[in-house]
Amino acid sequence: MYGVLILLGLCFAIFYEDYLAYFTLLFLVCLPVLLFLCLVWSFMRVQISVKEKAKVVDRKQEGTLLISVMNQSILPVPKAVLELEVKNSFEQAYTPYSIPVTLVGKQGKDIPLIIKSEHVGVLTVRMKQLVMWDYLQLFFLRKKINAVVKVTATPILSSDILAGEDVTKGLEDTTETLMQKGEDASEIFEIREYQNGDKLHKIHWKLTSKLDQIMVKEFSEEKCKKVTILLDLSSHGPSNPLRVMDTLFDVALTLSTQLAMGGIAHKILWYSEREQELCSHTIESLEGVTVALSKAMRNGLNQESVKLEQSYMAAGENGAFFIITGNKKLICQKENYQFFLLQEGKAKDQNQSNVYTVPMLYE
Repeated sequence: MYGVLILLGLCFAIFYEDYLAYFTLLFLVCLPVLLFLCLVWSFMRVQISVKEKAKVVDRKQEGTLLISVMNQSILPVPKAVLELEVKNSFEQAYTPYSIPVTLVGKQGKDIPLIIKSEHVGVLTVRMKQLVMWDYLQLFFLRKKINAVVKVTATPILSSDILAGEDVTKGLEDTTETLMQKGEDASEIFEIREYQNGDKLHKIHWKLTSKLDQIMVKEFSEEKCKKVTILLDLSSHGPSNPLRVMDTLFDVALTLSTQLAMGGIAHKILWYSEREQELCSHTIESLEGVTVALSKAMRNGLNQESVKLEQSYMAAGENGAFFIITGNKKLICQKENYQFFLLQEGKAKDQNQSNVYTVPMLYE
């Protein structure tokens, strides 16, 4: 377009030999410099911010992030493009996106960014840069943006996913007191005389003042019948890893919610290959379910199935253990272990009494 203007200006100067034609040609020759200076002026006075640093949306539901762009210059920006990239915690690569923007002088603008994830996970939305062009699009400048927003796409609570099975049956009594020495201050095992090395918080002050000698309280040990949900976050499974994670977290949400609504405190356990250790989160109410699952989703995919030997030791042998996995090799025969096996198609009958198959019906 600029070349056409120069050609017209040159023809005008040739055929109309007067000062106006020469000034017109000179103006067209100097126009790129003027446009570049205007672009730099606007570039230095454009500010970008994100109003939310974190957001939670349901899987397959839309959420909106507002990106605020303020043009403090009196000059408008006719064309700009906001470049960003998005990655799910269960994916390896970022997906690039571009949003066209037009900025008016001395005004701000909120750009709505529609976030919708077909799969569970923690979405990392990284704002990369704002590319700005001049009026004739001869020049462009890139304004770097260091802004990251975490969007948690939560699983879906389904009443049908467990087919009406009551996992809380027999778990109502989750705690019992074992009468032996321990550190549970709510139960006293015995009262005895002070010995060297006893801690000050064990001193029975009232009895000490009455007997005129130092007496200490020996606490009992609290033994909990633990309820643990193990999430196998490995990429091993019957289908696309994202579909496996969708079903896995739907089962985990339904199972954990059922336990929490039954007043049963429990723990969600998963293995982190990145940190090379078992991670867990204890849930005592409904509010803790989403927090625990969000922490697990931030872990991302493991390359190998969790080593159950470590998980068994961490969970203990005195309680119920629910394992959600797509790997048949992890199944074992133990009375207090219940497996939720993720499979394609309809649920299949299993020979093992402690295996419940869950069909992956999500596209």
